[in-house]
Amino acid sequence: GHRRGTCGYSLAVAPDLCSTRLLSRFWPRWCGQPCDRISGRMKYIVVSFGTTGAMQVFSLATGVLAARLLLPEGRGELVAIFLWPSLLSAILFINMNQAVAYFGAARDGAVRRFAGLALLVSAPLAIAAMAIGYVAIPLLMRNYSPMAVTLSRLYLLHIPLHFVAMIMLATLQGQRRFADWNVARLVPPVGYIIGILAFIAFGGASVMSF
Repeated sequence: GHRRGTCGYSLAVAPDLCSTRLLSRFWPRWCGQPCDRISGRMKYIVVSFGTTGAMQVFSLATGVLAARLLLPEGRGELVAIFLWPSLLSAILFINMNQAVAYFGAARDGAVRRFAGLALLVSAPLAIAAMAIGYVAIPLLMRNYSPMAVTLSRLYLLHIPLHFVAMIMLATLQGQRRFADWNVARLVPPVGYIIGILAFIAFGGASVMSF
């Protein structure tokens, strides 16, 4: 028979869809739940996809601005400045944010404890990343101008801030505060493009402004 009162998915076509192996494996908690709860979760999924799309649009906009205003030489220098600090940050962060979000959501009330532990672990990793970068960047960027090397070294300061921000975002995920999580994800790209436009308006376009 049909599952009335719940989201049985395709009531006429597949009345017992939740008993299939596919749904029981991937959506075990959704089957048999009221439609309003499932639609609420779908709303967060749609909003998250929309937020990710907006972030990509802002990223595309900054890329277009850099290409048009800095020309190929300046654009290449900008990429080199960001490359090594970002790479070190990605390698040494070891996806701690995913662990915080997963285990925090799996154990009610434990997300703050996992976030605190992640912050303790990330502190020496951030220091190590900055130290490695400070020594290695002049060697890796020996074909670039001294200003580019200096700016890349300064960009190493973003690494601890990046670690903290990612762990805080994971805390919101673990607490299932998806609306706050999506808003927080939009802050960096929006702030970045506003800052670029402000620098361009008051000081002209340069690698420094990006």
